[in-house]
Order: sequence, then C-alpha cells, then structure tokens
Amino acid sequence: PAATTSPKLSPKAAPAASPKEPPKEAPKAAPAKDKKVHVEGKAAPAPAKDKTEPRPPPNDAEVKEATKKAIAMIKKGLAEDKVQETGHPFIPKEWAAEMKPILGAYRKFIEKCSAFQVAQGDQPAKYTVHLADAKLPAGAVIAQKKWEATLRVAWQKYLQDTPKDDREPEEFVKLAKTVSAAKAPPPNQEKKEDKKKEKGEAGEKGQKRKQGEDAGKKKEAPAEQPAKKKNKKN
Repeated sequence: PAATTSPKLSPKAAPAASPKEPPKEAPKAAPAKDKKVHVEGKAAPAPAKDKTEPRPPPNDAEVKEATKKAIAMIKKGLAEDKVQETGHPFIPKEWAAEMKPILGAYRKFIEKCSAFQVAQGDQPAKYTVHLADAKLPAGAVIAQKKWEATLRVAWQKYLQDTPKDDREPEEFVKLAKTVSAAKAPPPNQEKKEDKKKEKGEAGEKGQKRKQGEDAGKKKEAPAEQPAKKKNKKN
C-alpha cells in the first residue's frame, strides 16, 4: 500500500518585531558630599580660631592719659540725674573696650582713684560711685577697703587667741606699727620667695610620699625562708 505522508506543518509565524526604542538614560547621580573621615584614636580638628596678638602692657604715659580720660568720663556720667537710683554703679559703656585693657577692673580703679569714693550697698555687687568731696546719701556706708577688712579679721583672731585678762590693745597697735615700718621687699623678691617656698613644700611632700611607698614595699615583701641544710651522704 502506498505510504501516506502527513502534511508539513507550516512554520509558526514569528512575532512581529516591535520597533526599537532608544535606551533610557540613567538618572544622573548627585555629586557626592565630602565626608569627613574620622580616624579612630584621633580627635577631629577644631575649627581654626582668629589668632590675635596679645596686647603689650601699657606704659606710664598711656596709663596717665587713660586715667585722665576715665575721670572726666565718670564725672560726666555721675552728673546725670537718677543714674544710680537702682543701687547699682554708673559704669561708662566704653570701659570694657577702651579703659579696662589699660586701667583694669572698674571697681578696683574707683577704689584706688582719689577723685572718687564708693558707697557699699546691701549686697557685694551693689555699690554706688560718688565724688570724693560729695556728701553721701542718707544711710550710705563707705565701702571697706580690702586691707581694712583683713585688719579687722586679724583683730578678731587676736581676741580669740589671747585670754581676756591678757589682752592689751596697745600690744596689737604696737605690732601693727612695727609691720608698717618694716621695709617691704620688692615685688620680684616676694615672687621668688614664694616660688622657693612652694618648691620646698613640694619636695618635702615628695620625700614623705617616697618614704611611705618604701615602707609599704617592705611590709608587702615576703620574709625569706632559711635555707634547708642538705644531709651529706657518707
């Protein structure tokens, strides 16, 4: 019998190719920010500070000129009405920037200046400034100077240390006169003596500390055991 052949399968139709699209551009990456790398064990550098050269100490001419200007400035301010009615002192607004680098702190200048006097208020920070020849307000008390306060403390100490029957004010006054008559050493000499004293005290403390450490080591060290005698064999 004649062989039958199956009909050829028609090839599958290939899908129609879609028109090519141009490739999409990738979004541009944002520029990376500079990251500060922290190295372990190292501190981050501190921001640079403006380096200003220290002001040289004022000379006598500058101090004299600044003192004259400060006195005129303060007198002008005190002439205004109710400038110190709150109990706080009149301080020129230019003092911190112009006067302080040459004349120092305001109150210290006022206390040393013979043109003014200070009336103390009910608190240390409250005081008022007045002309040296002016009459103080009712109830105002002239501020005590530092040396006066120290002298009062010394008198109270004398009373504490001396029995009542042995107290003689003339003795205290005599000693005060002796101290005032003694020639004070120059400032540089006082500084040198203070440094020698501090150095001596530091050396003495270090020696005592070393002696204490040596004594502690001796206590901690174990006692040596006596060596055992070895029996000699005959």
